[in-house]
Amino acid sequence: MKEILRFLLSGFSMLLGLIVGLVEIFALIDPVGTKMADDADPFGNPHEPWYKHAIYIAFVIGCFLVSFLLVRKSPQLKKS
Repeated sequence: MKEILRFLLSGFSMLLGLIVGLVEIFALIDPVGTKMADDADPFGNPHEPWYKHAIYIAFVIGCFLVSFLLVRKSPQLKKS
């Protein structure tokens, strides 16, 4: 049961990191297009400060690290 929960949490963490990472890459490449998709203020300033991007990138790295550590502790990977 713990292995299934560990696998599901690992997959969720990996998927969350992948989605946020792809959106962040798109925001870095096309900040104006990303701002136009903002329904609250589509014509505002499209440039975000660098520290917001750093926080998102750290979050993505953290998600992948958690996913890696959960898979690494899986008993199926241990050598017999």
